[in-house]
Amino acid sequence: MTRLSRTPPLIGLSLLAAAALAGCTPGALSSDPGPTPSATDDGSADLPIDVDDIPTWAAQAVPQAGDPGYVGGYSGWLSRQTSPALSSFASQLPAGDYTVTVACNGDSAIEVTLLADSNAQIATQAIDCAGATTRSFAATVPPAGFSTEITLDAEPVIYAIAFQAAL
Repeated sequence: MTRLSRTPPLIGLSLLAAAALAGCTPGALSSDPGPTPSATDDGSADLPIDVDDIPTWAAQAVPQAGDPGYVGGYSGWLSRQTSPALSSFASQLPAGDYTVTVACNGDSAIEVTLLADSNAQIATQAIDCAGATTRSFAATVPPAGFSTEITLDAEPVIYAIAFQAAL
């Protein structure tokens, strides 16, 4: 079984996203810095379930170890305050055809993109997470591995992703 790990988003990407969201315009300075976010304002209060319950939810939402063809997966949550995007790389996954199952829940949408080592797109899915959505799609993994990118649209969401060898 290959265990895929969650890696923190790139700082540059986060800063770029923050600048874009802030709507910065040249010469538009303000003496009011706006509200100061609290240390606990990480977006988790807006999730549909408690953060500690995500692994239990994920175990029911997507295939797990012991399911036919299961080779790996992971789960977590995204918010604009902590991590609006996630990227992970899987180099040990053998080349071949896979079924990717993604589940999400929250008042937003996510986009899941699989990229080859050369950054060529393998597959992409935009998923509306309202109402606990689960979607599966096919992907052919090249020999050099691939990366998975999950990007948040707006509000915090929980997600789970699993990879199964095509049977």
